[in-house]
Amino acid sequence: MHHATASATCCRVFLCWVILKLACTAAAGSHNVDRPKQRKLDIVLSHYWASNLQQVTEIWKQVSSLPTIEESKPYFFMYCKSTKVPDEDFDWFHEHGEVQHLDNVGRESHTFVLHMLLNLDDLADHTLFHQAIPDNVHLLKQRLGLFGPSTGLLALGYMGKCTCTTCWLHHIPKVREIWAMARQSFCAPDEDHAVFMRGAFLVSSHRIRSVPVQVYKTLLKYSGSPNGHWVHTEHSEDWARSSSNPLSAHVLERTWNVLFDCLDPDIVDVCEGCTDEDSCLPSACQCSDTNTDSN
Repeated sequence: MHHATASATCCRVFLCWVILKLACTAAAGSHNVDRPKQRKLDIVLSHYWASNLQQVTEIWKQVSSLPTIEESKPYFFMYCKSTKVPDEDFDWFHEHGEVQHLDNVGRESHTFVLHMLLNLDDLADHTLFHQAIPDNVHLLKQRLGLFGPSTGLLALGYMGKCTCTTCWLHHIPKVREIWAMARQSFCAPDEDHAVFMRGAFLVSSHRIRSVPVQVYKTLLKYSGSPNGHWVHTEHSEDWARSSSNPLSAHVLERTWNVLFDCLDPDIVDVCEGCTDEDSCLPSACQCSDTNTDSN
């Protein structure tokens, strides 16, 4: 009994140390001490590739000039997970926000959860989360034309429908556990729900804060687990067994809608009918904070 109690205590102490270490690591790269207190929009980017930084900068300059974004005066958080990029290459992001350097663990999912945890008391009205290099810049710009004050969760990339057990014919473990943890309910195994893919979404501070803090801490722990941890070996996907590319991060990519309560699969059908801004209803591709009954 004494041994079991001591082990449990050690585990709790170790988890606290890991979270504190990550927080200190994230804070270490910040150079902007003049962060505005009242912000309408933060843009959080997760960057890994050492090349294409000039392209990355140009893309986000263009995004910043979009009418719906420019009026919000976006503040950037650039998280770099590559040791090959010198800090001075991020000059534009320093001028428009903060640049922070992180260990290369957990893909963009880990980066986003860490940002939410560290900034729960200092969020903008809305936060845009994205990989630094978008898959489809045209689609990103089109979706941002739908952003407005009532946006709750907006898809900025590809969308689809998944169940709690399968996603595009792939078996995705842990979704049902995340569902139960975040929503305090069970997930019907064969019911479709909306999924906003590629770590590309814009969410309100209300929805971020609606998720219990302990959920974020648990997701941070498992998405950032070191090599050899059981979370990397309990599944059969050989391509996702490392700390830098864990399956848990891919699972989290498919559960942002679960966390932020935007599940209606009809959203996907309506959004797929949008071929350009003129063909989209203002409420397309998103859930609204002013009409939560429809989410």
